Amino acid sequence: MRDVVETITFLNKKGGVGKTSLATNLAGAIAVQDESKRVLLIDGDIETNSALNWHMRRDPSRPALGFDVVSQRSAHLSAGTGKYNFFIIDTKAAPKEQDLIQTVEGSQLIIVPTLPDAGSLATTYETIESIRALTPNCMHKVRVLINSIMVQARTQNMDIVAAFDNAGIKCFDAYMNCYRNAYHPASGDGLLVQELSNEQARKAWAQCQAMSREILELLASLHMEEVVHG
Repeated sequence: MRDVVETITFLNKKGGVGKTSLATNLAGAIAVQDESKRVLLIDGDIETNSALNWHMRRDPSRPALGFDVVSQRSAHLSAGTGKYNFFIIDTKAAPKEQDLIQTVEGSQLIIVPTLPDAGSLATTYETIESIRALTPNCMHKVRVLINSIMVQARTQNMDIVAAFDNAGIKCFDAYMNCYRNAYHPASGDGLLVQELSNEQARKAWAQCQAMSREILELLASLHMEEVVHG
């Protein structure tokens, strides 16, 4: 009997909120959580190919990643092999309505990353309200992931979570700090932050691991709800 395939999609109408950095590093973290599971990262942005370009910058002499990376155009070929347990999709910014509907309905989990600045938060609200209007029955699988919180801004994450909660929008418990000395050099060389040796990279990878655990626990909970409610 084939294992259930989980599709996790990173989605926001705004670009530059960290979708690709999060998708790549969380793909690696999920692969590490259970090495028996196969992960496929799909670059869903045919214009910028951010995830593919990240992968192409990787030195081929380095050890292989714990997951595969393909373009959206060729994803159906890889998906059809039946060897993957997780599809992680890095989407383009500003999706059309029909694309948004298909993406949300076809995913088990929608992750909406946001930066903590006012402009990013406003677009994140807009993105989620579009999901609510177009696919109201899918809101249970939508979660906001707050990205690039300054380390010294200890209460900023709690304030943002409270604001989303007041609007009926769920956030992950975990969040990602702004570790520029980890994510920026890793992205430039096609690496996971795990592969860097500085202190910020160590902390960033620990957060990726915590987030990956929360993602897997949430997927299990969502499946249980489906079983209970038919």
